[in-house]
Amino acid sequence: MKEGLFISHGIDVVQKHLILQGYSQTEIALVGEQHSLFSGNSANISLHNIRFPINNRYNIARIDKDSYLIFKDNTISTTAVVGNCFEIDGGSLLITNLKLDFKTVGERRVFNLIKFGELGGYLQVHKTYIEGITVGGKPLFGDERATGISIRKCQFKHVQIDKSNISNNVDTIVGSTNINITRCTFIDVDNALIGGIINGLNWNGKLSVIGSNFKNCHNFDVTIGISMSASHTDITSGDVKFKDDTFEDSSSTGYGGAIRFVSNGELKIEDCKFIGCNSLGKGGAIFTQGNGFHNLQDLKFDSCSVSENEIADGGSLYIDGGENLLEDISISNSQAKIVVVLDSDSVSRGGAIFIINWGYDSEIKNLEIDRCSADAGGAIYIESTSERLEIKKSRFSNNKANSGGGGSIYASIPQLIYLRKDEFLSSSVLIANKGSDLHFGDIGVDTEVINWIEIKENAVDESVSNSSEPRVCIETQGCQEGWLLEYKKLPGWATALVVLFSVVLTAATVILVMCCVWRCRKNTKVSNISTSGQDDTNIKVSNNSTSGQDNTNIQVNVEEGRQIGANANKFNINPFPSQQQRNICPPISTALLFEQQLQQQQIQQNNLQQPSNKCPQYQANLEIDDLPQ
Repeated sequence: MKEGLFISHGIDVVQKHLILQGYSQTEIALVGEQHSLFSGNSANISLHNIRFPINNRYNIARIDKDSYLIFKDNTISTTAVVGNCFEIDGGSLLITNLKLDFKTVGERRVFNLIKFGELGGYLQVHKTYIEGITVGGKPLFGDERATGISIRKCQFKHVQIDKSNISNNVDTIVGSTNINITRCTFIDVDNALIGGIINGLNWNGKLSVIGSNFKNCHNFDVTIGISMSASHTDITSGDVKFKDDTFEDSSSTGYGGAIRFVSNGELKIEDCKFIGCNSLGKGGAIFTQGNGFHNLQDLKFDSCSVSENEIADGGSLYIDGGENLLEDISISNSQAKIVVVLDSDSVSRGGAIFIINWGYDSEIKNLEIDRCSADAGGAIYIESTSERLEIKKSRFSNNKANSGGGGSIYASIPQLIYLRKDEFLSSSVLIANKGSDLHFGDIGVDTEVINWIEIKENAVDESVSNSSEPRVCIETQGCQEGWLLEYKKLPGWATALVVLFSVVLTAATVILVMCCVWRCRKNTKVSNISTSGQDDTNIKVSNNSTSGQDNTNIQVNVEEGRQIGANANKFNINPFPSQQQRNICPPISTALLFEQQLQQQQIQQNNLQQPSNKCPQYQANLEIDDLPQ
């Protein structure tokens, strides 16, 4: 198509293929009573590099059942509002490099950009950059009727939601859409995953977010009370997977600064980073509620926090319910804090993690928590579990409880935990007799008969500490000794000495091996022992150098008339003495007795050692490189 404006009354592409290729100034507009510019069942449409001036009266295309539309490198132009551009009812739409052109410089609004019908359908958005818009109505891409949505290699920047429009809120819609987000970037975006760009969290479908970055994003929860209710969690059962994602400076006015997962489905988060995330109330970075399996592995949290006036739980993580596995997680500089103390019940709990209602088979291992703080449970606060929660091979260092106790861990009763091979380093409390490492709210057994040995052995095994005493306290029974073994570590000078010795030993070994190789190349002795009754041939290789150069001489003693086992091209063989006079030593007669042969051989060997020896010495000069390696 040439440049210019083309007017259409609507194009019906039923069971047809249509390809339109335009230029930068090619425009197509709809006139008449038709509702869609392109439509038709079982249609295959491809539109490239075309501008579409639109208004609210019609949409660009209706993608019906078994239809497919490719919308690539096109521009949607309008004055200030974009909406009702596509309707998908059983078909598929692929958008690549979409551009929005607003003629006004004020607020730019997008609402109901893509609508799905009763039959659902599929949407793919690739390599699209959208900046500086306000989203109202439905999310930017898709709604609860969509069958599947895929967003790949896109960037969204400065995208706000219309907070006065309740339909953007996740709690009013429960869909079953499967959504995949891959290698996308979200910068300063409101409710990116819960009504802004898409609406994927807390649905009955599946959400996958892979290799994406979220920076300075905000989550606004207008109806937080609804999402916490039992009826809501019973409805949703969708699964969510985050992998290789980064959340930086993400925040929430509700729960979960980066992620709020409310579902009985499975949550899997791996190889992700959470930096500077914060929320009000619960879960500075992640808030989870549900009875499903929560698998969190290879995560890093840095400088996350939760703060409120009355309650602040879980500086980085708040996990309520389900079977949970936390493995290979690093949390540093996380805190839970009360901003303004309203009454005596105001308390912050779990500077890094808050645990409540955990199910059977839950486990924590290879955890590292450093420099975290809260009023109670500087690192972890455990409210309730279905069985003992095993925490093993984890390290807690420099954590602090400000008022409640448990510089590293606070648990309601000892029966909630089993610590195995953990390390507690330099944890502290500000209040005396509160347990610098562990603090329990109650003993958990009949106080008339207390078996302290059994309680200790069931709660702690092979764990060590260097924190100040008292390290373990029980609110109703006082402080205990001997629960944690003394942490022993080599002093700094000893560690440095061990490292230095290892380096020296390694260097010496390398030098020794190199010297051996060098010597082997300089001096080589080869002996040929004959077992066939023939005369022995002895070859001696030696290195003689007087001028700094390497000259290797080979002396070969052989019977006269026999071949020397060497290549004449490589060896400079001189079969005669320096006087150039040939002397012949006859071979030993085989007819002699054995004793006579031995005597004759001894005489010849003695003659070889004398300067007057008349038997020839075969001398060969061999270059170093000719020696066998």
